[in-house]
Amino acid sequence: MQVRILLIKVFISILFISNGTIQAQTYADNSKIAFIRQHNVKSIKVTSYPYIKGEPSKKGVLKNSYHYDMEGKLIDVYNYLPDGSLVSQNKYIYNLDDSLITFQYFSITGGGNSTTRIEYEASGLRKAEYFQKSGNNVLSATYSYNKLKLPAEVTLFIDPFSGKTGKVTYEYDQNNRLVSLTRQNIGKIPFLKEVFYYDSAGALTGITSFDEDQTIRKSIKYKYAQKGKIIEIFTEEMNSSEKRLLFYNSKRMLIEEKVSSSAKGMFLIKYEYEYY
Repeated sequence: MQVRILLIKVFISILFISNGTIQAQTYADNSKIAFIRQHNVKSIKVTSYPYIKGEPSKKGVLKNSYHYDMEGKLIDVYNYLPDGSLVSQNKYIYNLDDSLITFQYFSITGGGNSTTRIEYEASGLRKAEYFQKSGNNVLSATYSYNKLKLPAEVTLFIDPFSGKTGKVTYEYDQNNRLVSLTRQNIGKIPFLKEVFYYDSAGALTGITSFDEDQTIRKSIKYKYAQKGKIIEIFTEEMNSSEKRLLFYNSKRMLIEEKVSSSAKGMFLIKYEYEYY
């Protein structure tokens, strides 16, 4: 299964491309992280090329590079500034059953390093996360599940000193597809509900985000080719919009995205794969 790393990330929930189709998953789903696996891929470089006079420039800016072990697990992510200099590194460490147990963040520019340690239940489901920084080890999240072992609720301990917490709750349809995700007291918006829409074949066709006044804060729509590959993503926010056209190689690997943004202009994103 070919999986492209984190096309879109909403807090706690994950949308990713697998064989050209977009799917929804969560960090807590069976405690596995299949969305960051690649088959026979050693690394992926993501480079952005701004458009100049209607054409993408010949010189691009390296944005990220993803590195995998021989079993296909993501082990390192390097993040770069627009000038090409390395700004940070994410490192992933697994236990013997391939569940993620430690996530490490390293700042190259002096912004501070941190480590997140993950605990699991005996059943293998994710139980809690602990955040380590500057010698402190504090509880940062706890997980609960429904009877089908799908994530039901995540409690986030945002500020251990003031006791401030946030909450994420999940709802599913009769086919066990994620249909809504509600975030409370997380970020600048105190309440945000994301609703997921699917077609008759089960493919995700859109996501709409509402605040507590039922005002639409963000809308994402997906279009697919006849063979089921996602080929277009259109995003609208309150003051901006963005359209992405996706292109694949013969192996159904994502190789290019043409982006037209009302806020950032036009640019081309290329994905370069190095194989084992």
